[in-house]
Amino acid sequence: MSRDINRRELLGRSAAAAVAAGSAVAGATSVRAMEQVAAKAGARAAVPSRRMKLGLVTYNLARDWDLKTIIDRCKEAGIGAVEFRSTHKHGVEPTLSKSERGDVKKRCADGGLVIWGVGSACEYHSPDPAVVTKNIEQTKQFIDLAHDLGAKG
Repeated sequence: MSRDINRRELLGRSAAAAVAAGSAVAGATSVRAMEQVAAKAGARAAVPSRRMKLGLVTYNLARDWDLKTIIDRCKEAGIGAVEFRSTHKHGVEPTLSKSERGDVKKRCADGGLVIWGVGSACEYHSPDPAVVTKNIEQTKQFIDLAHDLGAKG
């Protein structure tokens, strides 16, 4: 079941494997070294956190929460980022004015919540070109909204 590969594929795969292996070893070694130096000094190492950080998409769990509830519950649960899906109770939509967008951005920042992105229900698979064009235009509005909110994702 062997397959012949050409020299270009062999070199490419070998280089990719070497980089991946080297990165993993270097990363693990540098973190381990920092931990060992700190332990010898009787201190705790200031190493990068390896803990996974959680975010929330309002699509399921928070679709019926207002903005204050989202911010409060995320803070309580240690959730650091949110993606606002459209048509939910929070009201974060392209129809918000510039000042309302600024208010959402400030309230989230003050609550320690990063706005990761905004999600729409735009679809591009309709056989009707007018529907696709409408969705493309709406997508542009969501891009502007994400920009104004300072979305990171």
